[in-house]
Amino acid sequence: MVKHATRTMTFAEYARHQSVALQTIHNWYGKGWIKCVSRGKIDVDISDEMVASERGGLGPGDKRPGAAKPAEGPKDSSALYSATEAARVKENYVAMQKKLAFEQEAGALVNVDDAADVYAERLALLRTRMLDFPSKIAPRMVMLPDAIVAQDVAMQEVTSFLEEILTDAKSALDKITAASGAARASHAG
Repeated sequence: MVKHATRTMTFAEYARHQSVALQTIHNWYGKGWIKCVSRGKIDVDISDEMVASERGGLGPGDKRPGAAKPAEGPKDSSALYSATEAARVKENYVAMQKKLAFEQEAGALVNVDDAADVYAERLALLRTRMLDFPSKIAPRMVMLPDAIVAQDVAMQEVTSFLEEILTDAKSALDKITAASGAARASHAG
Protein backbone atom coordinates (compact mmCIF):
# COMPACT_ATOMS: atom_id res chain seq x y z
CA MET A 1 0.00 0.00 0.00
CA VAL A 2 1.43 3.32 -1.10
CA LYS A 3 0.80 6.21 1.23
CA HIS A 4 0.34 9.59 -0.44
CA ALA A 5 1.75 12.74 1.08
CA THR A 6 -0.82 14.84 2.89
CA ARG A 7 -1.50 18.12 1.14
CA THR A 8 -1.58 20.94 3.72
CA MET A 9 -2.37 24.65 3.71
CA THR A 10 -2.42 27.46 6.22
CA PHE A 11 -5.78 28.90 7.25
CA ALA A 12 -5.31 31.87 4.88
CA GLU A 13 -4.35 29.61 1.97
CA TYR A 14 -7.33 27.36 2.64
CA ALA A 15 -9.64 30.41 2.73
CA ARG A 16 -8.40 31.36 -0.76
CA HIS A 17 -8.77 27.72 -1.87
CA GLN A 18 -12.39 27.66 -0.67
CA SER A 19 -13.02 31.22 -1.94
CA VAL A 20 -14.30 32.31 1.45
CA ALA A 21 -13.20 34.77 4.11
CA LEU A 22 -10.55 33.77 6.62
CA GLN A 23 -13.12 34.19 9.42
CA THR A 24 -15.31 31.57 7.70
CA ILE A 25 -12.42 29.08 7.88
CA HIS A 26 -12.02 29.82 11.59
CA ASN A 27 -15.77 29.32 12.05
CA TRP A 28 -15.64 26.01 10.20
CA TYR A 29 -12.68 24.92 12.30
CA GLY A 30 -14.66 25.75 15.42
CA LYS A 31 -17.55 23.61 14.13
CA GLY A 32 -15.17 20.70 13.49
CA TRP A 33 -15.47 20.84 9.69
CA ILE A 34 -11.71 21.23 9.18
CA LYS A 35 -8.95 18.80 10.15
CA CYS A 36 -5.59 20.16 11.16
CA VAL A 37 -2.54 17.91 10.88
CA SER A 38 -0.21 20.24 12.75
CA ARG A 39 -0.38 23.63 14.36
CA GLY A 40 -1.87 26.01 11.76
CA LYS A 41 -1.76 23.45 8.91
CA ILE A 42 -4.97 22.09 7.44
CA ASP A 43 -5.26 18.67 5.78
CA VAL A 44 -6.78 19.85 2.49
CA ASP A 45 -8.22 16.58 1.14
CA ILE A 46 -9.96 15.50 4.34
CA SER A 47 -11.15 19.04 5.09
CA ASP A 48 -12.55 19.47 1.57
CA GLU A 49 -14.60 16.28 2.02
CA MET A 50 -15.83 17.33 5.48
CA VAL A 51 -16.74 20.85 4.33
CA ALA A 52 -18.49 19.55 1.21
CA SER A 53 -20.58 17.12 3.27
CA GLU A 54 -21.54 19.86 5.75
CA ARG A 55 -22.31 22.32 2.95
CA GLY A 56 -24.59 19.92 1.09
CA GLY A 57 -22.04 18.79 -1.50
CA LEU A 58 -20.71 22.24 -2.34
CA GLY A 59 -17.01 22.14 -3.06
CA PRO A 60 -14.34 24.82 -2.99
CA GLY A 61 -15.54 28.04 -4.58
CA ASP A 62 -19.17 26.85 -4.88
CA LYS A 63 -21.78 29.29 -3.61
CA ARG A 64 -25.02 28.32 -1.94
CA PRO A 65 -28.11 29.39 -3.85
CA GLY A 66 -29.32 32.72 -2.45
CA ALA A 67 -26.02 33.37 -0.65
CA ALA A 68 -25.04 36.98 -0.31
CA LYS A 69 -22.80 38.19 -3.06
CA PRO A 70 -19.52 39.70 -1.99
CA ALA A 71 -19.48 43.47 -1.98
CA GLU A 72 -18.22 44.77 -5.27
CA GLY A 73 -15.76 47.60 -5.35
CA PRO A 74 -16.70 50.86 -7.02
CA LYS A 75 -16.92 50.73 -10.81
CA ASP A 76 -14.79 53.86 -11.00
CA SER A 77 -12.59 55.60 -8.47
CA SER A 78 -15.10 58.43 -7.91
CA ALA A 79 -17.79 56.13 -6.43
CA LEU A 80 -16.84 55.77 -2.79
CA TYR A 81 -20.19 54.62 -1.39
CA SER A 82 -23.16 52.56 -2.42
CA ALA A 83 -26.35 54.56 -3.01
CA THR A 84 -27.70 53.58 0.43
CA GLU A 85 -24.45 54.43 2.19
CA ALA A 86 -24.16 57.72 0.29
CA ALA A 87 -27.70 58.68 1.33
CA ARG A 88 -26.87 57.91 4.97
CA VAL A 89 -23.65 59.93 4.83
CA LYS A 90 -25.49 62.84 3.19
CA GLU A 91 -28.20 62.78 5.89
CA ASN A 92 -25.54 62.88 8.60
CA TYR A 93 -23.77 65.84 7.00
CA VAL A 94 -27.03 67.73 6.49
CA ALA A 95 -27.88 67.14 10.15
CA MET A 96 -24.44 68.38 11.23
CA GLN A 97 -24.84 71.51 9.06
CA LYS A 98 -28.23 72.24 10.63
CA LYS A 99 -26.79 71.75 14.11
CA LEU A 100 -23.91 74.10 13.28
CA ALA A 101 -26.30 76.75 11.94
CA PHE A 102 -28.45 76.45 15.08
CA GLU A 103 -25.43 76.78 17.38
CA GLN A 104 -24.20 79.82 15.42
CA GLU A 105 -27.60 81.51 15.65
CA ALA A 106 -27.83 80.70 19.36
CA GLY A 107 -24.44 82.30 19.97
CA ALA A 108 -22.86 79.08 21.17
CA LEU A 109 -19.99 79.41 18.68
CA VAL A 110 -17.47 82.14 18.07
CA ASN A 111 -15.62 82.98 14.89
CA VAL A 112 -12.06 81.68 15.00
CA ASP A 113 -10.65 84.78 13.29
CA ASP A 114 -12.33 87.08 15.82
CA ALA A 115 -11.03 84.98 18.70
CA ALA A 116 -7.51 84.87 17.25
CA ASP A 117 -7.42 88.67 16.80
CA VAL A 118 -8.54 89.31 20.37
CA TYR A 119 -6.20 86.63 21.71
CA ALA A 120 -3.18 88.11 19.90
CA GLU A 121 -4.06 91.60 21.12
CA ARG A 122 -4.41 90.39 24.73
CA LEU A 123 -1.18 88.41 24.61
CA ALA A 124 0.70 91.49 23.44
CA LEU A 125 -0.82 93.49 26.31
CA LEU A 126 0.07 90.74 28.81
CA ARG A 127 3.65 90.65 27.54
CA THR A 128 3.98 94.40 27.98
CA ARG A 129 2.58 94.24 31.52
CA MET A 130 4.92 91.41 32.48
CA LEU A 131 7.94 93.26 31.13
CA ASP A 132 6.89 96.37 33.10
CA PHE A 133 6.34 94.41 36.31
CA PRO A 134 9.94 94.44 37.62
CA SER A 135 10.31 98.19 37.02
CA LYS A 136 6.99 98.77 38.78
CA ILE A 137 7.92 96.78 41.89
CA ALA A 138 11.70 97.35 42.13
CA PRO A 139 11.60 100.92 43.55
CA ARG A 140 9.28 99.81 46.35
CA MET A 141 11.38 96.74 47.12
CA VAL A 142 14.60 98.74 47.61
CA MET A 143 13.11 100.77 50.43
CA LEU A 144 11.79 97.80 52.44
CA PRO A 145 13.44 96.94 55.78
CA ASP A 146 13.56 93.11 55.52
CA ALA A 147 12.83 90.09 53.36
CA ILE A 148 9.49 89.25 54.98
CA VAL A 149 8.06 92.69 54.24
CA ALA A 150 9.49 92.48 50.70
CA GLN A 151 7.82 89.11 50.24
CA ASP A 152 4.46 90.53 51.38
CA VAL A 153 4.76 93.48 48.98
CA ALA A 154 5.74 91.17 46.12
CA MET A 155 2.77 88.89 46.91
CA GLN A 156 0.37 91.86 46.90
CA GLU A 157 1.72 93.07 43.56
CA VAL A 158 1.55 89.58 42.00
CA THR A 159 -2.01 89.12 43.30
CA SER A 160 -3.02 92.50 41.91
CA PHE A 161 -1.33 91.66 38.60
CA LEU A 162 -3.16 88.31 38.35
CA GLU A 163 -6.51 89.96 39.14
CA GLU A 164 -5.89 92.44 36.32
CA ILE A 165 -5.16 89.54 33.97
CA LEU A 166 -8.39 87.79 35.01
CA THR A 167 -10.43 90.97 34.52
CA ASP A 168 -8.78 91.49 31.17
CA ALA A 169 -9.51 87.89 30.17
CA LYS A 170 -13.20 88.36 31.00
CA SER A 171 -13.36 91.55 28.94
CA ALA A 172 -11.58 89.75 26.09
CA LEU A 173 -14.22 87.02 26.20
CA ASP A 174 -16.95 89.65 26.10
CA LYS A 175 -15.19 91.28 23.14
CA ILE A 176 -14.97 87.95 21.27
CA THR A 177 -18.64 87.22 21.95
CA ALA A 178 -19.64 90.71 20.80
CA ALA A 179 -17.53 90.44 17.64
CA SER A 180 -19.03 87.04 16.89
CA GLY A 181 -22.55 88.40 17.46
CA ALA A 182 -21.87 91.34 15.14
CA ALA A 183 -20.58 88.95 12.47
CA ARG A 184 -23.73 86.80 12.82
CA ALA A 185 -25.95 89.87 12.53
CA SER A 186 -24.16 91.04 9.38
CA HIS A 187 -24.45 87.56 7.80
CA ALA A 188 -28.14 87.28 8.70
CA GLY A 189 -29.02 90.70 7.24
